[in-house]
Amino acid sequence: MDKRFFTFLILAMAIMFGSQMLMQWWFPRPPKPVAQQNAADKDKKPGEKKADDKKPEDKKLGAPGEVAPGVKPDPAAPAAAPVAPAAEQLQPQQWALLGSLDDESPYRMLVTFNNLGAAVERVELNNPRYHEVDNIHPSGGYLGNLSVETYVEQKEGKPVGVGCRVNVVGVGTPAEAAGIKVGDVVTSVIDLPTTDVIAFERALVQTKPGSKVKIGLLREGKSQTVDVELRRHPLQLIRPEYTDTKDKGRADPLSFLLTLQQVGDLELGLEDTELAGVDLRTARWELLPKDASKPDEVAFRRAVPGKNVEVTKRYTLERRDVNSKEDTAQAYTLNMRIELKNTAQEGRKLAYRLDGPTGLPVEGFWYSKDSKIGLVDGCGVRDVVFGTFNGKYVENGMFICTSIVDKTFTHLTDRPVKYVGVDALYFTAVVLPKLDDPNENRFPRLVPIQVGTTPEKASFKKTTDVSFRLTSAASDTAPNAIVAHDFKVYLGPKVPELMAANGLDAQIDYGWFDWVAVPMLFLLHTFYGWVGNYGIAIIMLTVVVRSMMFPISRKQALNAIKMQELQPEIKKLTEKYKGKREELAKAQQDLFRKHNYNPFAGCLPVFMQLPIFVGLYNSLKVDVELRQAPLISENIRWASNLAAPDMFWYWEPYLPVMFGGEEGWLGPFLNLLPLATIALFLIQQKMFMPPATDEQTMMQQKMIKYMMFFMGFMFFKVPAGLCVYFITSSVWSICERKLLPKAKPAPIADATLNVEVAKPTENGKKSKKR
Repeated sequence: MDKRFFTFLILAMAIMFGSQMLMQWWFPRPPKPVAQQNAADKDKKPGEKKADDKKPEDKKLGAPGEVAPGVKPDPAAPAAAPVAPAAEQLQPQQWALLGSLDDESPYRMLVTFNNLGAAVERVELNNPRYHEVDNIHPSGGYLGNLSVETYVEQKEGKPVGVGCRVNVVGVGTPAEAAGIKVGDVVTSVIDLPTTDVIAFERALVQTKPGSKVKIGLLREGKSQTVDVELRRHPLQLIRPEYTDTKDKGRADPLSFLLTLQQVGDLELGLEDTELAGVDLRTARWELLPKDASKPDEVAFRRAVPGKNVEVTKRYTLERRDVNSKEDTAQAYTLNMRIELKNTAQEGRKLAYRLDGPTGLPVEGFWYSKDSKIGLVDGCGVRDVVFGTFNGKYVENGMFICTSIVDKTFTHLTDRPVKYVGVDALYFTAVVLPKLDDPNENRFPRLVPIQVGTTPEKASFKKTTDVSFRLTSAASDTAPNAIVAHDFKVYLGPKVPELMAANGLDAQIDYGWFDWVAVPMLFLLHTFYGWVGNYGIAIIMLTVVVRSMMFPISRKQALNAIKMQELQPEIKKLTEKYKGKREELAKAQQDLFRKHNYNPFAGCLPVFMQLPIFVGLYNSLKVDVELRQAPLISENIRWASNLAAPDMFWYWEPYLPVMFGGEEGWLGPFLNLLPLATIALFLIQQKMFMPPATDEQTMMQQKMIKYMMFFMGFMFFKVPAGLCVYFITSSVWSICERKLLPKAKPAPIADATLNVEVAKPTENGKKSKKR
């Protein structure tokens, strides 16, 4: 029996892998765009150099203090040493804000800017449907992003931290509602001293959303206390991310950093960060005064005297229609304008290099790391997506996270870029250049880049922070002329209507059975509009699906009943032809044919349900509407997110890491719905499977039972919404079978007499006698 069991396990695994190969053969994915190589290298013959096959001296082009051979030095920038910025450019660190966290405001986000690199520091969405999701590492109540810094005073001749200085207070945040102002020093939270930034964050972790806490402040040297009602953390689409395990204080680079790629004949090397004398990525830019006629604009400027170039970055946040109940793509749009001004006395070529967004969310990594669907197989938690013009249509592609870390995917050139962005599970940040001619090759080089530290654990590799780098084509710029490029930046959820408005439809992929997933999602959203609960909507969807399949499932049930009726005769045949497999098989076929029984008829409903199962599974993983949709209520923690496991009990501290860790087989939570699903499968098997007629049938039934437990491991981290579908479907099957007539053993006519049995003849040959 053990030998048969292990043989069965090996065959089951072979069938699983074989089915995956067949699915890819029968339902091939669309052809992948060429993302692994330089498009200009596709037509090169063997032996020819590729675009990246540069000599070592070529890669040094633009290195600090050096000028590559054959390149004329820029007279305005001596190569001997970097040029120090002018004294008037030494700016204090400053922050600026656009938008609001009030969901009733004309904005859908609050954007925090930092003059350090004129970068976007943080983007927080105010839509009440989108909150931070982290059941493992609670972050406490939300006070607001204050960009605090440790405030130090001299005591007895030594610097001592007394609190955290508030640098920014966002509109619509609990901090603003409580009257906290820029320049205040937070000295305590719930009576816990906040002498530095770490103490401040630790104190907030101990609070809870919805609670009222006392905040101790120093304002103009006077102590006071304010009461603040904390809220849930809003979704941070972009944020400073700390991924360096060796240096906890070092964050990944901020978003949309820029530097000069070319000034005259001097060009930045591929491996270099900035040209000598240029400090645009890490310097503090001048925050320009607010223009009263442009309340939704923030502008930064920085002159590079050593290169006679002045760079300006302008950000403009779009407003939403407050009279409309539905979101539009405009509400999640941040416009960006880059201006390069040639302040030299002669005309020169100017080009820049722009980095993309960083710090997108990695929510649900422990259950979704292997389930994200994308344009390329093996997606990470964050990947770089792009669309390029190829004549009259757009080719969509993806640089997957692990390939960026391994440097398998390098770059893309000589293809007009329509969009490029960083894609997460439910949200995306996409840059769309505004082009008059779609085939204009404004950015001849697109490079995916790793901006975060590679995690020490290989299983966390897919969470690496990645982004991209766009290099503009060099523009001939006259003296005092300006090169200006405009971009639309979509920062929001992957809602089909919003993505389609920006031509990003391809970024929402439902896998092989999208033709099933899309109609099912339409029905699901329709039912939700009626009842206001996605748990009930999934039950209603299951009823519709099972009702449509009722004729087939009824035939399957009647077939099973007939099989039970034939069991006595099958047992007689087994005893009669014991040890004679061929005769037994022939006799059983004759019996089935005489009584119009097809043993393979039960497989048809299984194959018909496969597209429904896969389509629903993929839609539950992709549809942002199901994210944070509760099964019962938002006030009940259990099953509060139908797109994730139900997370009944946090058991990670009590199990070995290989089972209960974030990368373990079962995950850090005990989930009840998968257990209920498998239990119902076992009940169905016991209620409706005919009794075994021989040892072989008994062994098969035991193997099926063991397979149910194996499925329990596979199902343990599936979305709660999918478990609701299976539970409802199982209950429907049980009720359906109970309503059908029960099996009644009936006398069977002599079907066993019409069996041809081979007997030997005198010459040794076999002849058939009836």
